Amino acid sequence: MQKLVENNDSTKESEVVKEPEVIIEKPVSVPNIPSIEHVSPTDYVLHLITNKAMTSRDIQITTKKSREHTSRLMKKLFESGLVQRNTQTKPYTYSITEKGKSQVEVITSETTVV
Repeated sequence: MQKLVENNDSTKESEVVKEPEVIIEKPVSVPNIPSIEHVSPTDYVLHLITNKAMTSRDIQITTKKSREHTSRLMKKLFESGLVQRNTQTKPYTYSITEKGKSQVEVITSETTVV
């Protein structure tokens, strides 16, 4: 028995274990919209695309909704004339129209009542 214990001690070699590499993902920028919990998805999307055009995938990631939900929402906004769809690019990009901007102004004025 003593021989086995001594034998194990002498044959053990220490093994160097490398730590796994950590990859940090870039955060998705979300615009600062006051009292976001009271804003409907439609109003939120209009705020999102006020400053820059976005694809439906960008909108989907930012709103944390399904692809289907985002597609239906963007179709509704497009058909109501609040956004315009750029079909020259794939995937399509959406930008706000003048009608959409006036809707955002109405929403902003309603939420800033003190």
